[in-house]
Amino acid sequence: MPMQEEGGVYLFVSVDMVNSTEFKSRERNWPFVLHHFYESVVGEMKRVCPRFNVWKYIGDEVAFWRDTHREDNLAELIAGTNDALQAICAGLDSIESQKRYGIRTRHVVGAKATMWIASAHFVRDANIERDLEADYADDNRIIEEDHLVSFSDEGDGTVRKAYDFIGPDIDIGFRIAHFAQRGFLALSANLACLVLRQAKLADPICEHMKIIDYQALKGVWGGRRYPVIWYCRNWATVADKFYYDEEFDNPIVDAIRNGHRRIHDVGRIEKVLIEANRWPAIERACRLLDLPSEPIWPQPVW
Repeated sequence: MPMQEEGGVYLFVSVDMVNSTEFKSRERNWPFVLHHFYESVVGEMKRVCPRFNVWKYIGDEVAFWRDTHREDNLAELIAGTNDALQAICAGLDSIESQKRYGIRTRHVVGAKATMWIASAHFVRDANIERDLEADYADDNRIIEEDHLVSFSDEGDGTVRKAYDFIGPDIDIGFRIAHFAQRGFLALSANLACLVLRQAKLADPICEHMKIIDYQALKGVWGGRRYPVIWYCRNWATVADKFYYDEEFDNPIVDAIRNGHRRIHDVGRIEKVLIEANRWPAIERACRLLDLPSEPIWPQPVW
């Protein structure tokens, strides 16, 4: 359930099946694999934290949300989500080992994930006129709706509460998901920054998050390049995670594998957010989570 009506910080995760379109075109038993994927994704995310709620199913993608409290350890939630992603990928591979199904999945389908965060204002029973007149601290909204889910024999409907999230910081997650990669967890700039707010300089999370590119995303940051951040347990062996031919189709993989571009330290994310005029959103989230809002990390040499 959304927390306080004055606003809160919400964490989102999207898990997407990779290469599903091509797989469906040649595998007649694809519904079985997709059903397995759905069950695996929901089960693994609930193991990361029972407070993750299914937000919506979007084709071959499952999106989750949860409210975030001061005591939450964002680094642990990110690490747990990465572990869940690896388990989901392994589960898809394991379908092939069950010979009775006769389905080839290994090196054919996989999964990728995106994780982001946004401050949002919860408006109960919102209507357009009230929303236009209100002066909210956040640009993002949580919409509470009553959904009719079933009818009884007497004709009475069963209604349950459903929540939708709208706003620029929420849309960003679906934009950066385009740059997530099979087996990798992509993170939003704001989430990476808030992790640094919580972390200490010696925490391992700082070694797992790297800026691997900057991309201009439609409708994001007024056209200024957005940092693409990946999480990886071991960057020393990152090249081994790619298929042999991925570098020919993906310029980011080509750059990482062949050294055309440096992988940047995530510590510079504060400089990026300040110069992109995005620091007010960080200050707002920091106030809600009782975190320091002044830049505290050493700025790296460019």
